[in-house]
Amino acid sequence: MKSSENRQASSDNVADAQGLVRSGLIPLSRQKRLIALLCLVTAIRIFFFSAVFPFFNNVDEPYHFDLIWKYSIGQPVFKTDQFNADAQRMIFLFASPEYLDSDQHFSPVFSLPAVVRGPALRKFIGSDMDNIEEYSPPLYYFLAGRWLAFGRAMGLRDGGLLYWCRFLNIPLTVLMVIIAYTLARMIPYRDPAMVFGLPLLVAFMPQDAFYSLNSDVLSPLPSGIAFILLIRGVSGMNFALRHYVVLGLSISAALLTKLSNLPLLFMTIIFLAAKAVVSGRVRISPTSIARLSAFCLCLLTPVAAWAVNNFLHIGDWTGTNHKIHELGWTYKHISNFLPHPILSFAGMSYFLQGLLQTFWRGEFTWHLKPLAIGYMDYFYSVSTIIMLLVVFIAIIRKAIVMNELVIYKISLFGIISAISFIAIISMMYDFGDCFYPSAIKPFFISGRLILCMMFPIFLCYTGGIDQLTTKYSKFIKARGIFVVIAICVLISITEIYIAAQPFRSPYNFFHIPLGVIN
Repeated sequence: MKSSENRQASSDNVADAQGLVRSGLIPLSRQKRLIALLCLVTAIRIFFFSAVFPFFNNVDEPYHFDLIWKYSIGQPVFKTDQFNADAQRMIFLFASPEYLDSDQHFSPVFSLPAVVRGPALRKFIGSDMDNIEEYSPPLYYFLAGRWLAFGRAMGLRDGGLLYWCRFLNIPLTVLMVIIAYTLARMIPYRDPAMVFGLPLLVAFMPQDAFYSLNSDVLSPLPSGIAFILLIRGVSGMNFALRHYVVLGLSISAALLTKLSNLPLLFMTIIFLAAKAVVSGRVRISPTSIARLSAFCLCLLTPVAAWAVNNFLHIGDWTGTNHKIHELGWTYKHISNFLPHPILSFAGMSYFLQGLLQTFWRGEFTWHLKPLAIGYMDYFYSVSTIIMLLVVFIAIIRKAIVMNELVIYKISLFGIISAISFIAIISMMYDFGDCFYPSAIKPFFISGRLILCMMFPIFLCYTGGIDQLTTKYSKFIKARGIFVVIAICVLISITEIYIAAQPFRSPYNFFHIPLGVIN
């Protein structure tokens, strides 16, 4: 009886939270129209920046493109480490030297006469190029390969086909905005207009992985769906068999996108188990067995099939040994993990700042220099840490309602798990002569590796703003949503300023020939 009352109270809390959003100044129907407009703005924005940046960027884009090409034509990836000849041709024709070369000017290869271009192309295709991403988790490459094949079937070729492949990021990012709005409606913000805060941050996030070919761009989608379902399950809302099925499939999809999404699985198991223990509902029944079986089956079957296939073909369950070998890394024995500079104040500061800065703005370089502005980097890292601390303090002081408390606990736990995972893999390798990570700076500071926690991070970020602007309204005169809008405007101005250099590139969408090059 008591358990039933608790569940009813929890459901009432959720209903109250959703009612708070609906009872705001903006009716629900108008909210949806505004979100639709935001999705349109997001699509235009992703199109523009994807078109501005030339191929192939410094974040392994040639490797990702080669693998996408192989999936698009059904070429088996096992034991075919070398680049596909047609993919090599595209790289030869359209690769910009501007990312990694010093400030020198070269005539684009596609603009050279065929008599000059031909011999160089044959020599390039004959070169020995191994793809270090060959055995990466397949989901993104399969989807992008189907997208590329569809573009080819529509008659797109060469430069047009290249950018068509990158424009897959447009619908993916629009879906992220929709997921962000769905999640924001579950949060009992003090300022009801803050329901737009989370979608705004997602829509204007300057992460350059969203303008590139890479598997990281897919990570937020299955991770976001899993995060919403986890909140639903832990918050006491109706969680039927179908929810367990979708949760299992979402986590499986996240793992088949990127192995760095493992913290999502850890977070889910911990909180579902904790919920069962705390609620006193740990009992064996046909219903509980069916739900657990469905979750495990949907989670494990796709991942196990991929892992077994890897083992049968290359003797490696995860397919990572090939990349580790090619990069010159070696595994450390666990006894050699320590000492490590990440455990010093200076090392941890460098690690956290680098990880959070690149989480926001990415890792593109231009003429060997990061496409970044120093004060914005500090703003990204410092403001994120401050907002996480604000939420953490609110949890400790129990200054938030119960449903909000549960959501922020899940979010913070997931964020800490993801950062800890990156810290651990930074400690487990000897990086040898590798440029990044290096023996001198043995840290993974690629923020795209924690994009599986994009929604929890932005949820805490908007939650921290909501806490500060409502609790200290005497000192902070602006509403929380206006603070978020101001941040998005600042991000946009900075991003346009940074993109001025690539915009003038003769290698980007606006300057290359989009048809067939003979």
